[in-house]
Amino acid sequence: MGQLSFEDVFGDVFGGGVKGRRFCFTGGLASMNRQSASNKVRALGGTVSNHVCKTTDYLVVAGGSLTGGSAKLKDAERLGVRTITEKEFLAMM
Repeated sequence: MGQLSFEDVFGDVFGGGVKGRRFCFTGGLASMNRQSASNKVRALGGTVSNHVCKTTDYLVVAGGSLTGGSAKLKDAERLGVRTITEKEFLAMM
């Protein structure tokens, strides 16, 4: 039997809203850089994309992108992709 990771044991309790979901980020995150955020998503069983498409589950909107000037934000609105704040993203972890 292989060794179990933390995510294998606790993934449904911690980060359960991430597993199997596709995330995209726009704007600068205040709490971590984009690579760290992407690594956390992947560690919890989610995927990360650099662009918004119809299979994107969440667009994490941070920094100056909140004003609506982001092309990713416009794409998300057009495709009906749910947008969340950095705070909401962190709560999912």
